[in-house]
Amino acid sequence: MLDAIKIAMALSVALSFCTPCSSGLANEIYEIEAEDSDREYANGWTHRPLAELFTSLSCVYCMSYADPAMEEVIHDAENDEANPYNIIFFHQTNGGAGDDPFHTDDSRSRMRDHYGQTGTPNAQFDGNYRYVGGGGEENYEDYVQAMDDSGQREGEDGDEPFKIVDLDIYSEFLGSESEGEAGQFKITVDITYHGQTGGDDDIPTEPDDILGGSTDLNGELFVFMVEDGVPAYSSYLDTVWNNRMVFREYAIEDEEFTLEEGDSTSFSAVWKVPTTQTDGDGVTGDIKIPINPGRMIPIAAVFDRDDTESGKDQNEGDDTYPTPRSIQSATPQSTAYDNPDRDVPEIKTKTEKYLDDGA
Repeated sequence: MLDAIKIAMALSVALSFCTPCSSGLANEIYEIEAEDSDREYANGWTHRPLAELFTSLSCVYCMSYADPAMEEVIHDAENDEANPYNIIFFHQTNGGAGDDPFHTDDSRSRMRDHYGQTGTPNAQFDGNYRYVGGGGEENYEDYVQAMDDSGQREGEDGDEPFKIVDLDIYSEFLGSESEGEAGQFKITVDITYHGQTGGDDDIPTEPDDILGGSTDLNGELFVFMVEDGVPAYSSYLDTVWNNRMVFREYAIEDEEFTLEEGDSTSFSAVWKVPTTQTDGDGVTGDIKIPINPGRMIPIAAVFDRDDTESGKDQNEGDDTYPTPRSIQSATPQSTAYDNPDRDVPEIKTKTEKYLDDGA
C-alpha cells in the first residue's frame, strides 16, 4: 500500500525540489504575474492528454489486441521530446488464470470504484472524456482517434469550455534510509491556472460564465508512479512479456485544490519504493515483481472536478461515467521541455495551508 511521507514545501526552492519542514503535505497558493499560457502542444492541442488502459496479462483480448495497440501508440511518440501525451497501464486479474503480478488494490479500485468498470480491456482518455472498450483489430485506430479528440478538447461544435493549466513535475531519487529499503523519490508539482476558454472567439458557453459566475478551477491532483519496461510472465501468451508504463502506486492521490485565474499552487511528497504489495482481495505480502527505481516515471495529472460530462455522447450506448475530466498531464521530461530556461516567478502574496491533521 501507499507509504508516502508527505512534506511541506520550502518557498526558496518551490520550483525545483522541496525541503522537509513538516509531516503534512504542503499546498501553497500564491499570486504571480500570470499571463495566458504560452506553451504549445502537439497538433495544436490544448494540453497533454492522459490515457489509462485497464488490462491483464491473463486476458485474451488484452494481450492479443489492446496491449499491443496501446504500445504502438506509445512508440509513435517515444522519440518526441515534447512528450505529447501520457499513458498508464493499470493491471487487473481478469481472464484466464487471473494471475497478473502487477494487480494491486489501488489498480483494482481505479477501474472498479472510480470508473465503474469490471471488464478488460477498457481505456479511458482524459478521465473518460473518451472511452474505448473491448479488444479487436481496430484498437490502434480507436486509441489514436480518442487521443486526438481528447487533445483538441473542442466538443462537437467547437464550443466546449476548457480550463487552461500549466503543470510541472520534478523528481529526485534519494536512495535508501536503511537496510532493506528500495529507495525513495522526492516529488514536487507546480500548477498554474490561466483561466477558462471555450466557444467561438472564446465566448463563454456555460450559464455561470454568461451570468458572471465563478470560473475557478476546482481541481484534484494525482501523481501516478509508473514503471516502464518490466518483464513479467503472461499466462495467456505462456511467455515473458515486456510491460510498458505499469502503474505501481500513487505518490499523491486525489488532493483537491481551488485556484482563481492567475493563481498557482505547489504540492510535494516523498514516495518510498514499496517492498510489499496489497492485492485486490486485500491480501498483503512481499511485492511479486520488485521495483527497479531506474525505470520509474512519475506522471502528474490534474482533473477538473466541475467537468464530469464533457465528451459525453447523447446515446444509450455511451460508456462514459460522471468522473472528473483530466485537463493536463506531465512528466519530468515534459517539464524539462516546457521550461528550458525557467526563472522563479515573482511572488506577490502567498498563503500556506496543510492538508493533514496535526501538520
